[in-house]
Amino acid sequence: MAKRQVMLNYPKELLSEPIIYTISQQFNLATNICRAEVTEERGWIILELEGRDEDIEAGITWVISKGMRVELISETPPSPASTQLEQVLQVGTQQFPGKSQTQSTQNNKKRHLI
Repeated sequence: MAKRQVMLNYPKELLSEPIIYTISQQFNLATNICRAEVTEERGWIILELEGRDEDIEAGITWVISKGMRVELISETPPSPASTQLEQVLQVGTQQFPGKSQTQSTQNNKKRHLI
């Protein structure tokens, strides 16, 4: 089983959606909320996902398709699928440019969260 930590950034319109429940049920993933901050305007969650690589990738792809920004924080153990996951995250950023930040800002956030 693979394990990955991701940061999900929620826009206001998705705050009431059962995103974590759906990821868990629809993609057969164990989830663990590590940290979170939610306001009436937006929210972010650092979420640990555990399951098969293919299921994690499918779950992240689904989250991106909903309009959320996703950043990979860490993975245990590192796997060949990480390159494929990075590609999924890059495509998601390209598909939803209004909901993304520059790469340098993402890297700064990663450094502060680890």
